[in-house]
Amino acid sequence: MSVKEIVAFNPPSAWVRQQIEKAGSKIGGVWFYKRSNGELRKMCYKLHCKNPTAAKKPNGIALKDDKSLLPSHSVVMDGHKAVVRFSKRIVDRAHNLITILSTNDMSRDKTGQIIGRGAYKSIPLDRVTRIVNNGVVTTIERDWKK
Repeated sequence: MSVKEIVAFNPPSAWVRQQIEKAGSKIGGVWFYKRSNGELRKMCYKLHCKNPTAAKKPNGIALKDDKSLLPSHSVVMDGHKAVVRFSKRIVDRAHNLITILSTNDMSRDKTGQIIGRGAYKSIPLDRVTRIVNNGVVTTIERDWKK
């Protein structure tokens, strides 16, 4: 099987999202720089996992002060503070992210025993540098530095 290689220079976030979603129901790989500290993260991912047995679903909760999100929301009480519940898709679009199921992480129960694999993670689309899926390696070159 031959590997097809693609190099993209400063692609828009919508194109990066489309390339990540081309994995479909198969496992893909992505490299990106974390926004918090600039560390390079290499991750295998899977899309379209609605109810995995071991991973908790993302809850889509944002603080009520977050004005960058769209107004379609509902206010709920979380303990003693009011939070606004958004759909995960709205949160992702507002913050230029894509939420995937990372297959690198092990899930453990309360006693520390491994019960499965997977955890939901968010990937910043503007920091992705490499995508691998379906036999295609896409390298993304950007103008910014780490």
